[in-house]
Amino acid sequence: MPTTSSPRRSRAVAPRPVYYVLSTHWDREWLQTFQGFRQRLVKPMDRVFDDLSSGRLKGPFTSDR
Repeated sequence: MPTTSSPRRSRAVAPRPVYYVLSTHWDREWLQTFQGFRQRLVKPMDRVFDDLSSGRLKGPFTSDR
């Protein structure tokens, strides 16, 4: 059976930006009480706000709570 082959063309592909969206999601309904999760969430959120303010963390930042 003869095969038909076509020459491969090499195309230069321009780099495209890649974005990673920072987010947080905790399934708090079954693991701990609302107040328990709230206490655990304060420190990380404070750090996120500090890092956004100082420029160490580039936004945007999304949170579902």
